Amino acid sequence: MPEKTKNRELPKISEDNDKFKFTNKSKTVVDENGNEHTLYRIMATKDMTLHRIIVEEYPIWYRIMYGIGDLLDDLSKPLDPDGWLWMPEDRSSRIRIYTIRVRKDDLGGFIEKEENLDHKSKAWVFPGGMVYGGGKVSGHAMIRGKNVQVSGNAQVYGFAYLSGYVVVRDNAEVCDDAEVSGYVVISGDAKACADAKVSGQGVIGGESRVIGKIKLHKVVITDGTWTYGDITEKNGAKEAKRP
Repeated sequence: MPEKTKNRELPKISEDNDKFKFTNKSKTVVDENGNEHTLYRIMATKDMTLHRIIVEEYPIWYRIMYGIGDLLDDLSKPLDPDGWLWMPEDRSSRIRIYTIRVRKDDLGGFIEKEENLDHKSKAWVFPGGMVYGGGKVSGHAMIRGKNVQVSGNAQVYGFAYLSGYVVVRDNAEVCDDAEVSGYVVISGDAKACADAKVSGQGVIGGESRVIGKIKLHKVVITDGTWTYGDITEKNGAKEAKRP
């Protein structure tokens, strides 16, 4: 349970940080190495409009090579009557954009220090999220779940979206518009990128790469494969084509 900070100095905030501040609510967590970290709940200090995107029909080879950065300039384009943004000109892909608003004085999740959440970005840690150690959330990423943890030197960026009981640690990365939910641990040097949609229960570690939609069923993937599809203990990982 969160507790009030007593006689403890709050983490430092940069002068140009007009995005969030630390409150006196704190909690202590222990990482996988047995080290204790004191986290503080954050509070928004201004109104923010965040965007969550879902991309369909977007060439996977293009997205792996160029990432999702080219979509940033397209958020202001008009949507079609069904709420989709089509791009590029040949209408070979479409994007659904969800707007999420954070109001001034809204409470967020818990972070250990200012560097855990890029205050110059559109990223946000909602209640239920925890970021500590060298973990960092930036870009347009959102941490929004029951108990989501980002630690070690893990990076969550782009339009990544974490929910449920996800743990991202070590040197793992979740980026582009990847979504991770359920009871999933991403560790080691693993990476979920492009349009990865990871759910279920399992561990993705080593130097594994996940692209496309997969559902884990109590599976541990640590062999460095590129995976996609419905992955279970019985059928193992399906190998995806590398770009």
